[in-house]
Amino acid sequence: MEETGEKLEFLHREDIRTMAKDMARLREEEAKNEREHIVQLQTGKKAQPQQETPLPALQESGTEPGAEKVVLIPPQHKPQSLLEKIVVRVVVASITLFLVANLIALGYYVLSKKGSSQQGPSPEGQQQEQIPAQPALPPESLIHEQNSLLVEYTDASQIPDLLSQSLQETLAPGFTRILLKNGGEYASTQTFLGAFFIFPLQGLGPLLEETTTPFLYATNSKNRLGFVTKVQNAEQAAVLMKSWEPTLERDTTEFFGIMGEKGEGYISFFRTTLYQQVSIRYQTLSNNDFGLVYALLQDRLLVTGSLESMKALIDNISTQ
Repeated sequence: MEETGEKLEFLHREDIRTMAKDMARLREEEAKNEREHIVQLQTGKKAQPQQETPLPALQESGTEPGAEKVVLIPPQHKPQSLLEKIVVRVVVASITLFLVANLIALGYYVLSKKGSSQQGPSPEGQQQEQIPAQPALPPESLIHEQNSLLVEYTDASQIPDLLSQSLQETLAPGFTRILLKNGGEYASTQTFLGAFFIFPLQGLGPLLEETTTPFLYATNSKNRLGFVTKVQNAEQAAVLMKSWEPTLERDTTEFFGIMGEKGEGYISFFRTTLYQQVSIRYQTLSNNDFGLVYALLQDRLLVTGSLESMKALIDNISTQ
């Protein structure tokens, strides 16, 4: 009985060992099937059946036979799909075509600029260059003239002689405006006064504007020269002109000298007379109605060579 019991216990132990081996084999097959399933999911293809090869048993120290094994599977790189490949190729081709088109355009631009510079100006540009410049318009007239006289000069120093010649001409009675022109420009106030070496008293010059109208006043017996200049402040200009009187005759010799010389009846100082409520300051140079005469009217400085021409000038401007 004891031997029979020992045999039964031995057989029972053998059955347990066989069952453990069977369990280990089943786990190995399940792990294999799981690996194949994972590979199919990653590659999208069904795994080809492979011949079963027995895996060597891995035993580690302290691991009991039949224990579950852990198998590490290396990561798989997912290949690009067909659509992704097409998109990448289209993008690369577009960038290449863009760069090539820009290089061609740049080369064409450089060559065209170089060719145009060698050919010279276009006919249209030459035609524009041939269009003559418009002549300069005369400055504003500060008097109501009956006639006008164009006096052309090349140098301002010629102006006194040219005006002296104009005084000898036979003119229609009344006011004749003188247009002093050098090329395409008309004489300014500074040019006109500078030609006669007239340099206004300090403080008066800045009040004189660029618009000046020289004129000749003709009567049956004589011609008188004068000019009208715009001023910025008539009251201040009147004060400065009065301060200038002690040297005014000397400082304006070149201008009044072309009309005549001092003679009988000469007076060395200025006096005042009123005409049309306008104060006229005058210095008699001769009894032949010749003198240094000036007045301030509205925004203008009036200068003439006689009382007769000054009164006519006041009437002329007042009617404008």
